[in-house]
Amino acid sequence: MNNKRRKEISKVIEQLETSKSDIETILADEEESLDNMPENLLDSERAELSQNAIELLGEAINNLEEAVENLEEV
Repeated sequence: MNNKRRKEISKVIEQLETSKSDIETILADEEESLDNMPENLLDSERAELSQNAIELLGEAINNLEEAVENLEEV
């Protein structure tokens, strides 16, 4: 692989890391929102949607980490 492509991959890795950080911030906000939800709403659809969002955001973070690892191996 030539230097140009290596630089392009490095740029993509940086973008993925930035995206991962942004998603981590959103995840933390969502977790805080769920933690602060009144007890009478913890069994509600709203709480269920929040928990689902937390799981999916966690999966997205894991997928981005895996993508970065794969690109670093290139």
